[in-house]
Amino acid sequence: MRTSPSLPGPVPVRLVNGNNMCSGRVEVLHNSTWGSVCGDHWGTEEANVVCRLLDCGEATSATGNTTFGQGTGPVWLSDVRCNGTEAALDQCPAKPYGINTCHHSQGASVTCSGPVPVRLVNGNNMCSGRVEVLHNSTWGSVCGDHWGTEEATVVCRLLNCGEATSATGNASFGQGTGPVWLSDVRCNGTEAALDQCPAKPYGNNNCRHSQDAGLTCSGPVPVRLVNGNNMCSGRVEVLHNSTWGSVCGDHWGTEEANVVCRLLNCGEATSATGNATFGQGTGPVWLSDVRCEGSEAALDQCPAKPYGNNNCSHSQDAGVTCSGPVPVRVVNGNNMCSGRVEVLHNSTWGSVCGDHWGTEEATVVCRLLNCGEATSATENAVFGQGTGPVWLSDVRCNGTEPALDQCPAKPYGNKDCGHSQDTGVTCSGPVPVRLVNGNNMCSGRVEVFHNSTWGSVCGDHWGTEEASVVCRLLNCGEATSATGNAAFGQGTGPVWLSDVRCNGAEAALDQCPAKPYGNNNCSHSQDASVTCSGKRISPLDGSESW
Repeated sequence: MRTSPSLPGPVPVRLVNGNNMCSGRVEVLHNSTWGSVCGDHWGTEEANVVCRLLDCGEATSATGNTTFGQGTGPVWLSDVRCNGTEAALDQCPAKPYGINTCHHSQGASVTCSGPVPVRLVNGNNMCSGRVEVLHNSTWGSVCGDHWGTEEATVVCRLLNCGEATSATGNASFGQGTGPVWLSDVRCNGTEAALDQCPAKPYGNNNCRHSQDAGLTCSGPVPVRLVNGNNMCSGRVEVLHNSTWGSVCGDHWGTEEANVVCRLLNCGEATSATGNATFGQGTGPVWLSDVRCEGSEAALDQCPAKPYGNNNCSHSQDAGVTCSGPVPVRVVNGNNMCSGRVEVLHNSTWGSVCGDHWGTEEATVVCRLLNCGEATSATENAVFGQGTGPVWLSDVRCNGTEPALDQCPAKPYGNKDCGHSQDTGVTCSGPVPVRLVNGNNMCSGRVEVFHNSTWGSVCGDHWGTEEASVVCRLLNCGEATSATGNAAFGQGTGPVWLSDVRCNGAEAALDQCPAKPYGNNNCSHSQDASVTCSGKRISPLDGSESW
């Protein structure tokens, strides 16, 4: 059994017997004794308080049935009722300590999204402060010796805090007291986390805390898309009272979807649905009867019913599909993962010139289309000549960008290329597994592709060996957790696989013994999930990053 370290301050809380430092049975310290919390009114709001206090992100599940085993000490708290914004559990109404009839079979548990490997401290709000990263279970500073907008942008995006408005390297938010972990950090701004940026080895520097890096972000982005096919599609969720919740689709249309797409820098709305197209949410339904004209800067500028005041169910959850960033497609190929590369601009599909087209650029396209790795990149109209404009030329990617419009290139349409130079790609093929509804590209519910349909994997025998196969296939390092209780939400398609039994060395899940596809009695409440370490192996040179 492992425990996370207790924190100083009111009602020390810890998680025990979990899969990692951010999951487990909830215990609180009272009268110098650790005891359980009764799950009689335990939900997302209460779990969020615990996760935030432990620097573990957001709650992804909250259970009251001893998911992580029964405690042996007293049951200290029961009937805990938080709104989710409290700084500690003792700020939430509850029965007096030890006054309850609960048994340990009702012990409260949480699974949090995971330790966010970066935090901001001593700032003016949740989106400003001194930058600290987590390494060896210890928070430490980042040296400001090469700290600029690109590096700050990575942090702001990871914390869902919008864009970087300032980046300082002179301890503007006070000096830290722990180690200085990172120095000479050099990002291009597109990385998913600071440890994907080149830097000196952890702790290998002569920086002082007078050089601690700090930043200010534009503010928390109050909307996100989850469970979609890419970064610009999914179920719409908004942030209120520190908790993410759905939007009811009772009056959801193009105008409302356009506000979301524009805010997320995802172009225009191509579809707006109100019937849980991207799966049902599990938190509150915050907004309903939203009525935008389409020009608003955020959803909360549109008339709507008060937050949480509705009778909507999650079967009405709103979803959107946006046009961008830089939608890309492959046409005239041998399958869905090969063909001439075309991008959408000004509502028109056009070609990409092959004047600097290579593996790095093709890799971006293949990854965006969930088509694995690039096996070839051509520049002489191998898949036929296009008939529309040639939109892009002199595209120069490093291969890590999430979309082509993040790669340097000449302005749209500014070229002297002919269609005889149209680019093409051949990818290794649709990756037969994906992670959805996670906190990043290397965590989420496991889904496999069969009969042209994505479906879940049953968690009835889901463990580290099976999760390791998924993480390795997705270039996501090692498995840090493997759960079988829909930790990242329930799927909506078929449950394809069950009783999967890997030894951990297989190249894909379909190499592991399992019941035949679709032959099981599993429900989506048992959907398998994984969290991977995030270390990725470059398909270009075999180097490791993140």
